[in-house]
Amino acid sequence: MAGEINQLLSGGLTAEHIVALGEALSALYAFVDSWFAGGQVTRQLDDEATLQESLRAYFTRRGLKLGEGSVAGGGKTRSVCWRRNTRRE
Repeated sequence: MAGEINQLLSGGLTAEHIVALGEALSALYAFVDSWFAGGQVTRQLDDEATLQESLRAYFTRRGLKLGEGSVAGGGKTRSVCWRRNTRRE
């Protein structure tokens, strides 16, 4: 995965973007860990939208602000992690 990221970001990242990427990847890895620990791996998902909703909820709980991407997939738009949400509700 690191090779793919490097290829796509050949121009590099600013310090702020490196932090944001780290936060997004950290949240993704934590989601996968909880998915495995919670026994979700052996369950059949209804559809991709169910997975996207679970990811969105998990990222939001970790304080990451999400938006909708411009590329549709599986009939739904992709979630995009914009930045860390500094305001706790």
